[in-house]
Amino acid sequence: MKSFSWLSIVIAILGACVVFAFAGSWLRRRITRPDLFPYTMSLAMRLSGIVMNLGWKLKVIPGMRARTSRELIDCLMSTRAHQLLPLSRAYVRLDDLETIRKGNEALGLSSIFDTFCEAVRLKQSPYTHPLQKPNFFIPGVPAKPFYNAADFGFTRMLEDAYAEIRAELEGLLERSASRFQAYVGGDGMVQPGWNNFYFYLFDKRNEENCAACPKTVSILDSIPRLEKTMAMFAALNPGSMLPPHTGPANGILRVHLPLIVPDKCRLKVGDEERRWEAGKLMIFDDSFVHEVENRSDNVRIVLFFSIYHPCFRDDEIGALQDFGAAWRSLPVTQLYENFQLRLRPGGLLLKHHAVAAAAAPAGQVGVQTHIQE
Repeated sequence: MKSFSWLSIVIAILGACVVFAFAGSWLRRRITRPDLFPYTMSLAMRLSGIVMNLGWKLKVIPGMRARTSRELIDCLMSTRAHQLLPLSRAYVRLDDLETIRKGNEALGLSSIFDTFCEAVRLKQSPYTHPLQKPNFFIPGVPAKPFYNAADFGFTRMLEDAYAEIRAELEGLLERSASRFQAYVGGDGMVQPGWNNFYFYLFDKRNEENCAACPKTVSILDSIPRLEKTMAMFAALNPGSMLPPHTGPANGILRVHLPLIVPDKCRLKVGDEERRWEAGKLMIFDDSFVHEVENRSDNVRIVLFFSIYHPCFRDDEIGALQDFGAAWRSLPVTQLYENFQLRLRPGGLLLKHHAVAAAAAPAGQVGVQTHIQE
């Protein structure tokens, strides 16, 4: 009887997926309209949790238990419609923005809600790209993997402050390298080799960490349109890589100020690959599939933060902040935040005088360190 029950659930899920896949556009749009959106999306999340739970219990997906936490599965299965109401309201507000209205029109969408029922990324437009795969797609944002740092007003200020920021980082590494913590993905698994020192995490300021690097934080706080989900020193250990992945949404850009950058480090965003240069900003859109690799024998560390995309007017930022708050209120996002707050010890590898060996940018004097192997 128990096996029949599981079989019935599997058949029901597969049947629902087939119906949805072959349903007409009209039906898909109807069930993702604002008043039904919380119910449709919570059901989809619960179904995905049930499928993952089956894979976990029946061991039909090799290695699944090593790649997915039990907590994530339970979180998905317990999600309810009322928990998605803030996100639905935030989407209604986004629909009112001129930037998004233009994107909807260009993509043939009646609303931003249509992005959940159409393969928008496969449409040809200035706002889409096949390698751009965020969970939450915002119409009207140019689809471009890398941006010219010279086009941003804060670039000169940050690059001029390179030596001061790096000096604070080196002092931190000398005194408190153990305060870097291991990064944990949304699946609950530790990402090997990636260790962070957070100044802001999910819009919350870490006062102790900020006090350790006051000049760095002062500069961060002066940057216009700073998005505070994560701002940090991000370190990638020697011989480590971050496999292909995407950020949660377009509409924000990631900024790196490279501080310690040995050779043989690369960042690939979409189908473009670039390498960091110490003291020179790199700005990219992580809603594209991207990967990072450090093939050197020294650690790579950047100052990492995010800004709202320049395509949005200043008076539109409030709606984007509401969307960010609604995203952070989702049970799966709160679980993701909780994973980071557990303060798992990092494994920062500093060897061969890694910090001192990194070259300073042209025209500036390198800041030395006294870190030993």
